[in-house]
Amino acid sequence: MSVSLPDEIVSEILAPVLRVPDHKFSDTSTGTSPFATYQESTSAILLVCRAWLRVSTPLLYHVVILRSKAQAKALDTTLKTNPDLGRFIKKLRVEGGFGSHMRGILQNAPHITDIFLSFHIHASDSPSGLVLGLPLINPQRVIIWDRDEHPLKNKHVGELMRAVESSANKKWSNMTVVVFPYTGATQNRNSFVMAMSSIPTVTTVSFPVWNNMYTCLLPRHIHDIAQKASIQTIEIRVAITPTRAESYFDRPEHSLLMPKLQFTDIRLEVPSRKPPPKVTIARPVDASFRPMASCPQTMVDLIWKRVLFFAMKDVLDAGRGLESNLILLRRLHRTLNQRQLQYVLVSKTFHRLALQYLYRWPVFSTSQSLQDFHRALARNPSLGLHVQELTCHLPLSSPTPTDEIQTVLFIHTPHLTRLVLDGGVRMDWGVFRALAECTGASLVELSACVSPQKDASGELDPDPAVLCRFTALRSLVWGYSTVKFPSDAKVSGVLPALEFLHLKSESLYPTLTALELPSIRRAKLCGDAEALSFLAAHGKKISELAMFRPTFNRVVALCPNLCTFDIRLGIPRGEPHPFKVFAQTWSYPPQHHALTKLVLAKYPQDRKADEDGEWDMILSPLEPSHLPTLRELQVLQCKWPAANEHAIAQSGWVKRAEKLLKHGIKLMDKDGVHWRPRLKK
Repeated sequence: MSVSLPDEIVSEILAPVLRVPDHKFSDTSTGTSPFATYQESTSAILLVCRAWLRVSTPLLYHVVILRSKAQAKALDTTLKTNPDLGRFIKKLRVEGGFGSHMRGILQNAPHITDIFLSFHIHASDSPSGLVLGLPLINPQRVIIWDRDEHPLKNKHVGELMRAVESSANKKWSNMTVVVFPYTGATQNRNSFVMAMSSIPTVTTVSFPVWNNMYTCLLPRHIHDIAQKASIQTIEIRVAITPTRAESYFDRPEHSLLMPKLQFTDIRLEVPSRKPPPKVTIARPVDASFRPMASCPQTMVDLIWKRVLFFAMKDVLDAGRGLESNLILLRRLHRTLNQRQLQYVLVSKTFHRLALQYLYRWPVFSTSQSLQDFHRALARNPSLGLHVQELTCHLPLSSPTPTDEIQTVLFIHTPHLTRLVLDGGVRMDWGVFRALAECTGASLVELSACVSPQKDASGELDPDPAVLCRFTALRSLVWGYSTVKFPSDAKVSGVLPALEFLHLKSESLYPTLTALELPSIRRAKLCGDAEALSFLAAHGKKISELAMFRPTFNRVVALCPNLCTFDIRLGIPRGEPHPFKVFAQTWSYPPQHHALTKLVLAKYPQDRKADEDGEWDMILSPLEPSHLPTLRELQVLQCKWPAANEHAIAQSGWVKRAEKLLKHGIKLMDKDGVHWRPRLKK
């Protein structure tokens, strides 16, 4: 790599990546540690080249975070081998006891100015190294982390508290700031708080906002601390503006306390996106000035159309991806329409040019909005020429739009490419036939629930030739439907471009099994016997498949090119060990040389289940030798622990992940985050 840049420039480039913000280092919230992540370590930057190693080393050691005994052991060994690295350590966060190795670390880090100590130490974790090493340093700021409610009271916690108090009284002459996590609920820590606040060198103590803040009642020890002559500032960390916080305590009984209280808004410490700069546009000297007045009207329209396209495209993109979340879509629907209308109402020119974007993707979440749109099309049919995507999510309790309304919508939208009908919207077969005739050549994506057509004599047999009109359709979601084609119907050239198929009912299986479907690559299927018949005809073309309670060995045998298999498991009533049969199928199939990713999920059960036991029953018999290309196993119920030693040791998912990693398989949670093994002791 090029080393032509000066070290100072390289340092400025790498510092934002390696720097640990102080609000994260000093975070004393009782939730998950801000450093409990499963991302790649920033220390990988040191491996790029020698120049980066030389520049990054001081930046990396400036703030050190220790979260396990193995990390403490590795750092202790490193500092003993190269003591010069210890002089770079300015801030040290220790989230545990971590045994005897902490003494060596503190002994070789003489320039520590800020130290973070945890009093949440389990009986299996010894603070012996901290007890011996704390007198060897002289920090300016001491930050304590502990549980505000139900703190641990074992022997190790007592030893560490006494060591901190003793070191602060006898050795820590530089200490001026003490940060506590207590809000007043932890009475058995009050003696420690008062002892630390009584040290003559301490001028500032910090507390988080207490639970009864809005009743304006301060814990008793706050008043006692304020009476000490050495205390100059009592910082209260709040999540509101300091001015508002002060207003709660501007009372006569707090007159002696108020001069020392300082409220800090912790939200200001968290970096946020900067607001866009305000652009000041000067008024033209000529009041009659018009932009682009000398340009041809066609050029003016072209420029404004491009501007409106990007302005309204952001509005459209804001609603995409919410089709599966009906509640959020309904909340956003009115906001989207209002934001789009503000462009249309600017001027007559904007109204004329923006109409195509306003009607490009209409979203309907109520029956009334759909009827209003129907009336608008009846008055001005040319508006339908702008419609390219149409989404209709009505509540199940809403009345289904009439066939007349649906037919008029499709007749006047010949350029429709995407249609999503969900919730309480059902399409009669006659309307479906009208849709095929009007938009079949342009429709690319269709999600609908089609009902059989009926007359006085009952249901009419649908004509499968209607499907031939969907020549451009690439994605089809067929809802819960009882439509069945005649068994003797034979049609060729149906759905030639179909790539994704999602069947929620079994009515189309016989017809689709007999078709060629040359472009099918992805499928989400229901049923068992009918789905296997479909896969027997088209399985060789499918690379991504999702099924509910499939027969695993038979499915992979029918799909030799399957790369991703998404499986949903359920528990039928009356089966004491419902997953045992599925787990046994791991050892049955012959080697599959294409499957690289497997996704597993269990539907919520009515009865209280032993989750760990059931997942052990599923995953323990997994034989990687039968799936030699498998590299990712995603379990949607997988939850990684809080990334501390105690939680990791108790987690069954960690044990399964490390077992699979031996075979080169990454176990991932629902967000796609896989387990990264920690250093071992």
